[in-house]
Order: sequence, then structure tokens, then C-alpha cells
Amino acid sequence: MWMDFFDPRRPFGTQVPQLAMHNVGLMNAVLALSARHLSLSSKVGEKDHQDLNEALKYYYKTLHYIQEAMQYDTYKTSLELLATSSIISAYEMLDGSRQDWERHLKGVHWIQRSQTIHGDSGGLKQAVWWTWLCQDVWAAFREKRRPFTFWRPVKTLDELDPYQLAARSVYFFAQVVAFCSKEDTEAAKNDPIARVAAADALKDQLENWRRHLTAEFQPLPYSGSVDDVFESIWIYPPACAIAFQVYYCAHILLLLNVPILGGLEQYTQQRKRLMECVKKVCGIAWTLSDYPSSVMCSQCLYIAGIPLESRRERNCVLGLLEACRERSGWPVKPLGEELSARWEISEGN
Repeated sequence: MWMDFFDPRRPFGTQVPQLAMHNVGLMNAVLALSARHLSLSSKVGEKDHQDLNEALKYYYKTLHYIQEAMQYDTYKTSLELLATSSIISAYEMLDGSRQDWERHLKGVHWIQRSQTIHGDSGGLKQAVWWTWLCQDVWAAFREKRRPFTFWRPVKTLDELDPYQLAARSVYFFAQVVAFCSKEDTEAAKNDPIARVAAADALKDQLENWRRHLTAEFQPLPYSGSVDDVFESIWIYPPACAIAFQVYYCAHILLLLNVPILGGLEQYTQQRKRLMECVKKVCGIAWTLSDYPSSVMCSQCLYIAGIPLESRRERNCVLGLLEACRERSGWPVKPLGEELSARWEISEGN
């Protein structure tokens, strides 16, 4: 399950179903998400519409249950509410309802904040937080806003296991998304030197993360083809592969948003580094074929595709995006269409 992607204990796949057996609201949320996923994964037809109608029915039942149950103080601080809210937020991400999704992302943020839940909370609370952050950074990137979180990790990188290190990449990516937000860009528009310094500080954080990586993050031998558009990079487990994609995407966004103060020579160097990062993201995507990684992989491919100019490379990225969509059913509107439209606009300029 993609909501358990960075947690090998799989609390959404194990603990949540047990909680749902004793809570109607959580059970309806699970059924809503499951039915919506089936409607996206199956071929268009009568069953597809049936699954969508079932998903909507369970979705509205869940919202009604939450509204009624919120009058009880014990429910407001329960694991059931936390899990239900997280699953409903995931439903809205799959559903493509950006306004509802944004509202519930903010709602989950306030629930977590009121209970001091964060990325080191442990158990289901921690799993919910990381699942929420993975959703929030993508929404923030799309809306050009800062991510909602303001948490700062207490655990050092030395204390983390491989899966925790992989998850921490998303935290650092969130800092980069904040740097690229309209708010931060506008605030620093008259001080490019400070902007460059802030970008350098973020790069240092990313490189410090990379220095702490364990053997699980090392690429394994992989037999690619000389005709491959991008050199294949196989990293296992997939959580570590996605973490590296996120790392390179963070660098891509920094390179696309930092002021260039050194003229043509600096531009050339940054362009070279930019394309190196793009090729890494796409090379890793070439070897990923599992369902849980498909959502985040497609997000990384979208970001990596932004600066591409070669038609051959663009077509390859579009193919990889569609392969992710076929595995996961997400998003409703193909990211490839949005990326193609973005390329057309850039060529028009």
C-alpha cells in the first residue's frame, strides 16, 4: 500500500483495518478509498461507474460520521480520527478534487498540531504524519505555497534506519518547496544574494543527508540497453530509490529557482548539473515497476520533465509517466498532458 511506503511495519495495512473493525467512520473511509482506487485502476466501463458511485457513497458516510463524532472529546484525540482524516485526504488526492484535498490537508495538519504529532512520534501517528507530508509537499508544489508543516526533527541522521532516512528525504524536499513558494520568492526578490545563500544552505542539508546513506541506497547491477534514453539505475528497496528521486528533484527545483549571478559560465554549469539530476530521476524510474512507488515516482518524473528540451527525452518521460499511471490509477488527469502543455508554453516564450 502506497500510504505505508516509508514504513516497513505497514501500520495502514495492519493496524488501521483492526481499528476499522470497531469504528464505522474509519471503515467507511477505508471502503471509500478502496472503491475509488478500483474505479481508477479498472478499465472504463459499467463497473468503473459502479465503483465510483460506491466510493462517493462511503465518502459522504465518512464525512457525516466525523461531523457527528466530533462532539465527543475522546474522538477528537483518537487514532481513529487521525487515520480516518488521513485516508479521506488520500481519497481526495486520488479523486482529483484539489479544493477538498487542500481543505483536508489543512485539517489533518491542525489535528496533528493539536496533539503534537510529528515525524518522530512513533507508531501509527508517525505513519500518518509522513503520509500527510508526502501529500502536502506535492499540493504545496502545485499551488506554489509553503508546506503547512513547521516541525524540525530532533533525531539526527545518525540515529535513523534506512527507511527513516528515506522518509527524511521528503522532509528536506519540503524545505525546498517552501524556498520555491510565491511567499519566499516574493520576500527575497530584492535580495538575490540572500536568496543564493538560502539555496546553498538547503544544498548543504541535502548533501549531509546523502553522506549518511546506508548500503541499501547503493545502485545494484542492472542490465540495460544501449538504446535506452536514460541509463537505468536500480536501487532496492523501492523506498530508497524514491528517496534518491526526491533528493534529485530537490536539486532540480533549487537550480530552477535560484538567481544566476555569475553570467553565462554559471548558467552553463547549472544547466549541466540540472540535466545530470534529470537523468538520475528518469534512470531510477526506468527500473521501478511496483505499485506503491508509482505515485511518488510520477511526481518526481513530472518535476524532472520540466526543463527537458529533447523530443526523444520528453517522449520517454511521457511513457514513464503513463506507466506509473497504469499501475496506480493516479492522477485522474494524466500528468503527461499537463507536462506537455507546460512545454508548449515554454516554447512559445
